[in-house]
Amino acid sequence: MELALSIDKEIPPQLTRCIDIMKVNLSQMITIGEIAEKLGCSTSTLEELFKRHFHTTPRKYFDDLKYDKAKQLLASTALPLSEIARSIGYRHTMHFSRAFRNRVGMTPTEFRKKKTE
Repeated sequence: MELALSIDKEIPPQLTRCIDIMKVNLSQMITIGEIAEKLGCSTSTLEELFKRHFHTTPRKYFDDLKYDKAKQLLASTALPLSEIARSIGYRHTMHFSRAFRNRVGMTPTEFRKKKTE
């Protein structure tokens, strides 16, 4: 973060705690409502904070964290797809593969092959 940012642009502690909760729960099917409850705020307050500071929604931010982890694991490990899927909250590899393809534009296997060539 640049020093020139004004105080209102600094990330509030509540938002930092939210991101920590997301990172700890990547493999869980936790909802944004449950995260908001853990923080003692409403879902709409959390949505406003994310839009103001990150220009995105909490759901998209959480999904980005999950898929970043999946991409990192695919590129740097030989873990089976089933284990990678579970690490970001999917119970079924097929659902993970379909969602990954829709989001990234290629299957997890294609992504891994491309990154390890």
